[in-house]
Amino acid sequence: MLIAPLRGVAAAAFVLALLGALAPREAAERAAGVLLAVLIGVPLLRVAFFGGRWWQLGDRKYALIAALLMLEIGVSAVLNAL
Repeated sequence: MLIAPLRGVAAAAFVLALLGALAPREAAERAAGVLLAVLIGVPLLRVAFFGGRWWQLGDRKYALIAALLMLEIGVSAVLNAL
């Protein structure tokens, strides 16, 4: 279920890394920014996906752990922004 989208994301990350290394400065900076967003966002989306899936399957313990992990990451991001 997640294999095909993750392969696409891996390919996109590879292309963005190449652009970041080989493109002119302005395009390289944009590619690097998007790559950073992908590398941070995809694992968070996976945790959210699995948390929702575990909730639907009735595995509340793992769903709660996923929710607490997302909460901790959100609080850390807010505190880091201050």
